[in-house]
Amino acid sequence: MKSRTVGVNCTNQHIIIVDGRRQLVQTHGRIPIWTLFKEYINSLPIGYTFNRKSLLNAIYTVNMSSYATTADQYRNFVTHLGFLQHESTSRYIKKCDIPMRVTITKVRKALVKDWTEWFIPVYERLGISESEAPK
Repeated sequence: MKSRTVGVNCTNQHIIIVDGRRQLVQTHGRIPIWTLFKEYINSLPIGYTFNRKSLLNAIYTVNMSSYATTADQYRNFVTHLGFLQHESTSRYIKKCDIPMRVTITKVRKALVKDWTEWFIPVYERLGISESEAPK
C-alpha cells in the first residue's frame, strides 16, 4: 500500500473561489492548524467571548467563514471537553487554557464514546494535571 502525506506538508493543494478568484487555502506561516488553534485560544483571557470569524482569521490566510473547516472540528472537540462554552451562534466563551503539550490525538481519544468513560475525569483522559483541566 502506498503511503500518503497529510497535513501541512500535503502535496494536495486545497483551492477555493473567493470573489471570483482562485485562492489557495493555507495557514499562517504554514503552521499546523492544531498549533495555531491552541495559540489563539490560549492568547485570550479566561471568560473572554470570541466569535468564529476571529478564530478562523487567526488560523487561515483566506476568509474561510463560508466553509466548514478543520478548526471548526477542533473547536467542537474542545467545547465538548469543557475548555470552551458555546454562547450563541458562532460565539464562544473561553473557560480555561489548553495545555500546549496536549495533542489532537489525545483530544480525540478523550472524547467520551462509551458510557464506561463517563466516570473517568477529563484530566485523566487527556493526561494532564487536575489543575490544568477544565472546571
